[in-house]
Amino acid sequence: MPIQSQLFRGRSGKQSKRLTVFECPACGSQYSEIIGNNCRECDEYLDLDRCQTTTSVEAAVCTNCSDEVPYIRENIINSQWNIPGYICSDCDNILEIDFQSKSYQPIDFLQNSLNGIQVVSVDNERLEMIGRIFSLQTKVDNIGFWSYKPEEHRMWIASKDGVYCGFVVLNKDNVLIQIWVDEGMRRQGIASKLLEYISGNILPSNGKLHINQPLDDGWDFFRSLADQNDQIFGRDVMMHA
Repeated sequence: MPIQSQLFRGRSGKQSKRLTVFECPACGSQYSEIIGNNCRECDEYLDLDRCQTTTSVEAAVCTNCSDEVPYIRENIINSQWNIPGYICSDCDNILEIDFQSKSYQPIDFLQNSLNGIQVVSVDNERLEMIGRIFSLQTKVDNIGFWSYKPEEHRMWIASKDGVYCGFVVLNKDNVLIQIWVDEGMRRQGIASKLLEYISGNILPSNGKLHINQPLDDGWDFFRSLADQNDQIFGRDVMMHA
């Protein structure tokens, strides 16, 4: 698949294995080691002499770094992202995503039936989850200064040849705060399609294109779209610090 970003490389060799863990007596969360004296899930005090046990857990091999990753609490995707699933804590590769009582490898979760390059509004739970995953990827890339918050932002996701691969986000004031495309899908017109879509279909017809000030690569992208009048898709551009 052309998708190449760090989070989306999945797993192989999933199997059950015997593992000695510390298990929270209150919520059942399992850890290979304890930091502090409390469960990270429910804050229950953990008596290390009494909560250690040997049990069967699922584990999978990370496709990216080949580490074996047990499916225990410390390898759950950070709860602040509201993305149920498991991640390799050594290399930031998602092994599985849990959605509506089913488990998906990341690349399978990004599949769809759309042809060519298309842009869709985030208007259901699955697309909202994909939006959160893409937003997390910008943090892994160290380029994301904003986190997608459905209650504050509007997001549109791009698909190319049946794979969701990028997004654009506006805040409540219609300022473009983030635009991103998977590293394996860049230079194929996807980012410009996203920008053209919101310019032609979402923004007020007589308004400017307001953009949160980008990093260097972002400047290059926006300059490449500007015409001789410094307009982008027929709109004057206003950069916000």
